[in-house]
Amino acid sequence: MADSRCCENPAACIGLQMPPGVTTPGLIGLVRRLGLDELPQLVNIARGDMRFVGPRPLMPRYVGRYTPAQARRLEVLPGITGWAQVSGRTDLPWEDRLDLDAWYVDRRSARLDLRIALLTLRAALGGRGYSQSGSSTGYEFLGTGVAPGVCPARETGLGGLR
Repeated sequence: MADSRCCENPAACIGLQMPPGVTTPGLIGLVRRLGLDELPQLVNIARGDMRFVGPRPLMPRYVGRYTPAQARRLEVLPGITGWAQVSGRTDLPWEDRLDLDAWYVDRRSARLDLRIALLTLRAALGGRGYSQSGSSTGYEFLGTGVAPGVCPARETGLGGLR
C-alpha cells in the first residue's frame, strides 16, 4: 500500500506542512532548531499583537477546525513560546498541544510565564521537541479525529491532487 502521508506525490502533500524527511540544512537548520527564526516576532510584541508567552499562533485556516475547547486558545494573545512548546513542541500530537494551550489559558500567571520562559531557554539550547518524523516541521492540523498526515485528497474526496 502506498504511503498515504503524501498522496503518493510529495508535491501534493497538503496533509503535512512539509513532506516527510525534508529538513532544513546547515546554518538555517541550526537557526530554526534554536528558535532564532522567531526573533522577528519581537516587532509583533512591540505592537501589542503578541506576548512572549502564550499559545503559539497557528495558521488562520486551522480556526474552523478547532473544537470549542480547543478554540479557547484564542482567548489570550498568542506568544512566541507557550506551555505546549516547552512540553514537547511538534513531538506532541495536535490534540495534546491544543489541550496544553487551553490548560495555559486557565492557569496563566506571571509565575507560570516565567517558568515557561526558563523552560524555553533550556529546550531551545537542547534542541528538544524540534521536529516530528524526521521533518523540519510537523503535520498540518486537519481537525480533531483526523489521523496525522492522512491525504486530504483521498480521505475527504478533494480529488485532483494525485
